[in-house]
Amino acid sequence: MLTNYFKIAIAVLRRRKFFTFISLFGISFTLTIVLVVAALVDHKFSAGYPDINRGRELFVSRMQLRSSKNESA
Repeated sequence: MLTNYFKIAIAVLRRRKFFTFISLFGISFTLTIVLVVAALVDHKFSAGYPDINRGRELFVSRMQLRSSKNESA
């Protein structure tokens, strides 16, 4: 069934090249615009890096686990 759709699409592409080009260009251009707008909206309204009180943050760079028992082997 899927191969049938591809055969029909190729046949239409061969018959009406200009209209197929216009249609594919319109679809790809529309998808590009939608993706750019979605990226801009996500960038504008999403939670970003916390810039307020940046100097009051604490970072742990290394942790080490030590045993309280004397392990001598």
